[in-house]
Amino acid sequence: MPKIEIYEEPFYRALGKKYGNEELIELLTAAKAELDEHLKDEGLLKIELNDTNRPDLWSMAGLARQLNIYLGEPITGYDFFSTKEELKDYSSRVVEVDAGLKSIRPYFAAFVARGRAIDEPQLKDLIQTQEKLCWNYGRRRSSISMGVYRADLIDFPIKYRAVDPDATSFVPLDMEKELSLRQILTEHPKGVEYGSIVADYSLFPFLEDSKGEVLSFPPIINSAHLGAVKVGDSEHLIEMTGTDMESLLHAASIVACDLADEGYEILPVKVIYPFDTPYGKE
Repeated sequence: MPKIEIYEEPFYRALGKKYGNEELIELLTAAKAELDEHLKDEGLLKIELNDTNRPDLWSMAGLARQLNIYLGEPITGYDFFSTKEELKDYSSRVVEVDAGLKSIRPYFAAFVARGRAIDEPQLKDLIQTQEKLCWNYGRRRSSISMGVYRADLIDFPIKYRAVDPDATSFVPLDMEKELSLRQILTEHPKGVEYGSIVADYSLFPFLEDSKGEVLSFPPIINSAHLGAVKVGDSEHLIEMTGTDMESLLHAASIVACDLADEGYEILPVKVIYPFDTPYGKE
């Protein structure tokens, strides 16, 4: 069962009051969840979630949303989703998908979250959400992976490309030297852990902006520059790549709603495909 760690202060702020442990234990049953441990000195709650079909609960904001609904609070509406009848303004925020990715890792979803400077509890919760969604719901990154970037440094349009893994290189997160994509599979811890997802393809997925600045090598690792999000950053690009479009859009919607609940403005990103998808080419 998924387990999450959440900071007390923002969690109780989202609920509108602080609960004692016994009260919280009773309240958590509304989300089929249990209080596993309370680390008072660290201000942390460890919570086990018993409903594996509710990935929207695997975060502080998602769990607080569910509990607030149970408590009778008004249901929040979200006005940033596009529909067939109403397409939201994406401005210059565009991602162009390479035709070569159709048989490798074809689908892409993204949005920008802009507003408040991210603090340490929020950043840790976002990273935890990324890990839980991609590991549990995304089948260990094989069907869904997620990247978070410093959006204020990115020049659109973004290029999601299929590239030669031996001729393409960058400095990956948590390293100081440049490696080719193939080298990353054997020399970076995340490459060793997840490299089997792409290792058998002749071309690998690659993400860069219009100036050639590298975002990441999905689904393996971000770059050490655009992909190194820090406390205090206030504009983030959230992207997901994968093999199942429905699951991908669901996961992206979960994270967008979480960040909206935390006070961010959600800005849409348009994705352009050269091949047909279940939702068309744009």
